[in-house]
Amino acid sequence: QDPLSSGDGSGYSLLQEFLAGTDPTDALNSPSGTPATFSFGGLVEQRRNEEGSFVIDFQWSSSFGDAFELVVQESTDMVHFTTCENATIQHVEGDQYQALVPASTAKQVFYRVGIRLP
Repeated sequence: QDPLSSGDGSGYSLLQEFLAGTDPTDALNSPSGTPATFSFGGLVEQRRNEEGSFVIDFQWSSSFGDAFELVVQESTDMVHFTTCENATIQHVEGDQYQALVPASTAKQVFYRVGIRLP
């Protein structure tokens, strides 16, 4: 089954039910709060700051708290991605986050923000 679908019609995804420890087959046994959207929503902005670092401003539902770890990944070919160990991600406010990636010496580097279970 699709982990982002609602198994019981409650509007909560199977993944959100799993993370909350509720029964995904019972609409009356659902997580508290509003159903969450598992996507990077809103406008994603990318820019370089004065030091040459790459800045990514994005939105992610802060209601997940520590359920996921946000990571920056990098690639020179857009096929093979690895974790960018020097990157940092900060919670700015609400659902706003910012990733800061130090300047790279590589000729061409691609970045993406991903999620994983801690």
